[in-house]
Parts: sequence; structure tokens; C-alpha cells
Amino acid sequence: MKVIYQKIYTIIESRNVPDVAKNFELAQKSWLVSRENWCDVQGFMIGSPMYSVFRMDMNISRVDDLNDLLDQIQN
Repeated sequence: MKVIYQKIYTIIESRNVPDVAKNFELAQKSWLVSRENWCDVQGFMIGSPMYSVFRMDMNISRVDDLNDLLDQIQN
């Protein structure tokens, strides 16, 4: 996830749109906080062994989203 994030961030920075770069960074940080909070809730309600499964599922989904964005902005 970090590698894809960095690629996207580099592309955004190269286009000299600092507000977009700032918003992208904020979105990623917010997503990480949201992921942790959501996994905490799920882990508490369903059971702690599921905590890592929820995080993994959310990470896979986020990587897919980031890859889609990367595909769209690389051209």
C-alpha cells in the first residue's frame, strides 16, 4: 500500500497541485484511522481473532482503490 501511495503522491506533486497533494495525504491518514476504528469495533463485537482478518480485507480493498486511481492518473 505504501509503494502505491507514494507513486500516486509523486505524480500529484509533479503536477504542481499542492492542495490536491495535501488532500490526498489527509485522505490516506483518515482512511488509516478509520480502518483501525472499524477493526476495533468488529474485533470487539465478533472476537479478537477476527481483528487481523478485517484489517487484511480492508487493506486489500484500499490497495485496489489506490491501484485504480494510479491507473487513471498515470497516462
